[in-house]
Amino acid sequence: MHMYLIFSHQLTKEQQMEARQRYGVTQFVPLPESLQRNWSSIPPEGDWNESWIKPIQDWLTWEAKPGSVVLVQGEYGTTVYMVGWLRKHGYRPIYATSKRMVEEIIKDDGSVETIRVFKHVQFRDYP
Repeated sequence: MHMYLIFSHQLTKEQQMEARQRYGVTQFVPLPESLQRNWSSIPPEGDWNESWIKPIQDWLTWEAKPGSVVLVQGEYGTTVYMVGWLRKHGYRPIYATSKRMVEEIIKDDGSVETIRVFKHVQFRDYP
């Protein structure tokens, strides 16, 4: 089973282990570099445009089989649209949950440094 990765980060070892155990994943398939650039740079200005992700949809249609697990996270509207498209075409869209821990350090000069740590908890099917 392949897991297709449509998000802007690298999977952690913990995430890889869960995917292997929970979904039977044997191979992780990231977006090709040009498509990754598209996904990671959805513009925040203007109206949403399907042309931003059409090449990604075409790639998935060519590469993935219905039933494949697809990890999707990114710009909110694009992610919502992509999840609907994935379901319509028989894929299994999932996302990763995490715990967020924040530490604030007040410095001598009065400034505040914030350290954020994200810890993977589990994958979930989109509702």
